[in-house]
Amino acid sequence: MSERIQYKEALESGTIFNLLIAGAVLLVGYFLMIPYRDETIPRILLLIIIIVLFGVFLVFRKLDIVVTDKRIKIGFHLLSLEVLFSDIEEVEVIDPPFWRYGGLGYRFGLDGSIGYVLNFRKGIRISRENGRDIFFSTNNPDEMATILKKNLS
Repeated sequence: MSERIQYKEALESGTIFNLLIAGAVLLVGYFLMIPYRDETIPRILLLIIIIVLFGVFLVFRKLDIVVTDKRIKIGFHLLSLEVLFSDIEEVEVIDPPFWRYGGLGYRFGLDGSIGYVLNFRKGIRISRENGRDIFFSTNNPDEMATILKKNLS
């Protein structure tokens, strides 16, 4: 029996993240273009840095959230996580302080939780029976919390 999708959301990375990655790529690209008398930074290393930065951009540019009648799947392409509703103890809408995750992307919180953070606004915190708690950004935290809580009962 297939699972029925109850909610689906794709959050695009913010302008700040995109500008930071673009700025880093341009800076490294600049160093690739200027002539060197001595190769203090090997050009191959700079090319590798650009490729890694581009890969980071591709992986973290979109956060996908899918809620079915049995589970929730949250993730950035390769870094995704599925949680069965039977493993969830509590769902709450929170506005975490910046220091908890310290940035954007896939983060380990100072409180031991895992964060999928794309903005610094309210999001959902899922407390699990086994495993780390999870926080994730969403554009509709109240609606998401209602859907998740309904599936818990």
